[in-house]
Amino acid sequence: MLPLRIHSDFSLLKAMSPVAKIVDALKAKGFTGAALTDFDCGFGWVDFYMKMKAEGLKPMLGTCLEIPLTHKMKKKGKLSFLVTNKKSYQNLSRILSAYSFNSLDPKKIVEWSEGLILLVSPD
Repeated sequence: MLPLRIHSDFSLLKAMSPVAKIVDALKAKGFTGAALTDFDCGFGWVDFYMKMKAEGLKPMLGTCLEIPLTHKMKKKGKLSFLVTNKKSYQNLSRILSAYSFNSLDPKKIVEWSEGLILLVSPD
């Protein structure tokens, strides 16, 4: 079992754990890997990747975004994206860029979905 939705202090105002403490806790609890899915960004990816590799753990990179799932929806859905390879890393970087400029829509997510794992939160 791997934790797939870990949020670090890079998720401003939503989480407080520094990456180093997260990695230490994962190692202490016997996990072999985990996914960092900070809200709205990928700023912690490098730090998480390097610290996980140094401890012999498998890092997975991702992010969690709150977006309308259709053009007509006012309520936003929580989507978590996980990277599986270089192409999906590039696609998630595109998605994050579009999201930060408020130009992300469901069509772009589908267009840039190659290699990404998408988790949809039921709440």
